[in-house]
Amino acid sequence: CLVMPGDTIWADEDGVLEVEVSGGSFVRLADGSKLDVLSMPPSTRLKGWTGSFYVHRLSRSEGDFTFETPVGSIDVEADSQVRIDILEEGSTTVTVRWGNTIIRTPDGESLRLGSGRRVYIDPGYHPSTPTRFDRGEEDGFDTWNRERSRKIARGSNQSSIGRAGMYSTPIGAYDL
Repeated sequence: CLVMPGDTIWADEDGVLEVEVSGGSFVRLADGSKLDVLSMPPSTRLKGWTGSFYVHRLSRSEGDFTFETPVGSIDVEADSQVRIDILEEGSTTVTVRWGNTIIRTPDGESLRLGSGRRVYIDPGYHPSTPTRFDRGEEDGFDTWNRERSRKIARGSNQSSIGRAGMYSTPIGAYDL
């Protein structure tokens, strides 16, 4: 299905969803998650309302990728994988599995968050001090995401994907 700016995407209860964005990025939603598509490549902007999300950007990812939350925006760099959890009242947890992000709050504060780090942000407050997290502790969404990432890595390693340029790679080619 084609996703366009202005669309709303959600994953039903007991479901998961993956959206491949041209330019080498993937967004995954856990059950009960909802987001709006604000813009698509070359500058991708999404707005998460509630739920759990993974943003996975390949090392060859092109363009900017911003994930808006109720407590600020998260710029996800290429070659990064970030989990974003948003509670109904807006409290947000940002976990960087690998790579880097820049978190920007509405009052203009910014925080660079790197691999293996997590922050918590409540509405109206600054992000917590970054802490390490145990990468071995996973819930079902983490496990599914890890398996999807492995499948994509195998698909890109076993083919010529990326050698001809990301924009010439058809959507879905990583699954082949």
